[in-house]
Amino acid sequence: MARPMINPPSEEDLPPGPLRDLTVELHRLYVSAGRPSLRKISERVKENDDAPTTVSHERVRQLLVGGAESASRDVVIALVMALIDMVHPRPDPGEERERFLLLWHAMTGDVRPPGAAEPAPTGRRDIGARPDITPALGSVALALRFEHFAHRSARDIATRLCYRQADDDVEGFLKSFVQMTDVMSVVDLIAQLRMASLHEMAEWLIDLAVENLPFFDLVDLVLLFYKQRWRVHVLLTAIARRRTPQEVDELMGWIGRGRKDDAEKLRRLFRELRSQGEGDELDSLQGSEKF
Repeated sequence: MARPMINPPSEEDLPPGPLRDLTVELHRLYVSAGRPSLRKISERVKENDDAPTTVSHERVRQLLVGGAESASRDVVIALVMALIDMVHPRPDPGEERERFLLLWHAMTGDVRPPGAAEPAPTGRRDIGARPDITPALGSVALALRFEHFAHRSARDIATRLCYRQADDDVEGFLKSFVQMTDVMSVVDLIAQLRMASLHEMAEWLIDLAVENLPFFDLVDLVLLFYKQRWRVHVLLTAIARRRTPQEVDELMGWIGRGRKDDAEKLRRLFRELRSQGEGDELDSLQGSEKF
């Protein structure tokens, strides 16, 4: 008899947010592991001496269908460790542990200040100390410098930004990131910041990208937003606030080829946010009429 399939919850059953983010990523790892039986996962946890706790097969099911809200850090990490062992090729355990800790902290709202140590797991043997979340920068230990993150993944950068307040250091770092990477890297970091519930920083990054990207890179950014099926209101607002009437007119032409409503929305936002003279200048241009 075939065992029942464990499917992720729909957005109607589990709305978008940190709990859904954690649930979806746990389910993806479960699928990558070959959809093992719940009892097999539970047994794998028990067999792992490095797991911080045990997890019953029923608790595994709850975690995979959206019941992780009350789960402790130890339970989530024990499940992740068991699933990683069944994935081929096996992902980096340290990176996966760090990623799921970030998701768990985002769900619980338990964000520690910079430099705070990860609490040791209760129950069974500790699975290892959490790595330092700040780069070694001499006397300025908490400063952000782009060169220290040049080869880091977007996920790793978001992990470290999770422990920072929005300040001038963060703004300078994000601006350097926009200026020294490509558009796809910017989109990846926006996605990771949103996954970590750092929505303010994500909007800040969008605004800095709109302000600093060359025009045709900005066109690519708009198209990538549509490809990701992201809402574009924040992006269009930043464009209306930051770019020249001529650039906005040309962007309206690009957007209007497939999304006339968004092109008109950009025109309205520009008139709301800019001076009367700039609005009249935009209306006088002919390019935006092409759509």
